[in-house]
Amino acid sequence: MQRIIKKPNSKTMEKKLLLVVFFFLTVVGAWAQGVTTASLSGKITDQNGGELPGANVVATHMPSGTTYGTTSLKDGRYFIPAMRIGGPYTIKVSFIGYKEQTTENVSLQLGETLVLDYKLLDEASQLQEVVVTGDKDPILNSDKMGASTNFKTSQIMTLPSIGRDFRDFTNLSPQSSGSGNPFSFGGRSYLYNNLTIDGATVNNVFGLNPLPAGQSNATPFSIDAIQEISVVLSPYDVRQGNFTGAGVSAVTRSGTNEIQGSAYYFFRNEGLAGKKINGTSNPVPSFNYNNYGFRIGGPIIKNKLFFFVNAEFEKRTDPFYTNAVRPTAATPTTATNTQGSDDNDPQTGLAGLRDFLVQNFNYDPGTYKNFNRATQSQRYVARFDYNISQNTKLTIRGNITNAFQDQP
Repeated sequence: MQRIIKKPNSKTMEKKLLLVVFFFLTVVGAWAQGVTTASLSGKITDQNGGELPGANVVATHMPSGTTYGTTSLKDGRYFIPAMRIGGPYTIKVSFIGYKEQTTENVSLQLGETLVLDYKLLDEASQLQEVVVTGDKDPILNSDKMGASTNFKTSQIMTLPSIGRDFRDFTNLSPQSSGSGNPFSFGGRSYLYNNLTIDGATVNNVFGLNPLPAGQSNATPFSIDAIQEISVVLSPYDVRQGNFTGAGVSAVTRSGTNEIQGSAYYFFRNEGLAGKKINGTSNPVPSFNYNNYGFRIGGPIIKNKLFFFVNAEFEKRTDPFYTNAVRPTAATPTTATNTQGSDDNDPQTGLAGLRDFLVQNFNYDPGTYKNFNRATQSQRYVARFDYNISQNTKLTIRGNITNAFQDQP
């Protein structure tokens, strides 16, 4: 018997593939609960205040050449959503029979709707005098979506962070509960926050810690890979939800038309720690902290396709304090003896128990005091941005966090 196998039509396979990709992107978009972009809006009028429908508005992100465009509606208003954060942008507004207006060095914040109004002059008009006008702060406008705090790249790179942890910045929000209860806002438990990276939720679904890798005392991403962080509370924005504490959104860096990068190394040990408090000596046990990594981004195709890569490694050793070994009832404890005087007794102490296990079972249970705790983590981020057209942008980002910490 001969079996006939019919090869699938290539066009049919292509349609199925496109359908799968469309379905995937639709599901991802439906479940995204964070803001990753900014918007631009305003009104375009003539010199007499009349609305100008159909005026062209083009915004160009100068570092990457990414362009966004729209036309004004019948009432002269325009709106450009889903714009890349940062800048500088150059905004050009034009209309037939009117002089083109250009605004340079415009910067957009994460989740912001920047309002820029334009008054175009007739080509035949000539200015007879210099008019000085004042504009209100565009940040305070009717599109503001509630209390929020933004941290730009310049702030992330210059503000101090002892542990290179993004929570050092979110704690600067006015609603933060402070370092005593990190990642808590408005008195709400940190388990009710929602953390997103590029719009994708990265909460710890196990629930014992608000962050992935939190049990190993590590952060899910390097602050060197972050372009901007936003903290919002009770936003009047249907795009944001899934939290009753705070919504923390982080957006990763992306490449531009120039190759940019950095390599860094940070370290700490007991030699850099203070050893006196009000003149009283306070010995510091030995510890080590090493953090190093790199980032690089640039163009694959100028004005079209960009890449960004970041890798960071953290290694630290700290004294391991534990109350698992307790003193006996007959032995008082002091500041220098908190584990009892019989620990080293060869008959009844833990040293004797260890010797018994080694000699009789060839099993070494390890040490029970004066040992260190090891913590290690590796974080990787890779991102690609593709300007398919003026109205279509594609971003692919992946990140991996691998961490561990010794536990009792």
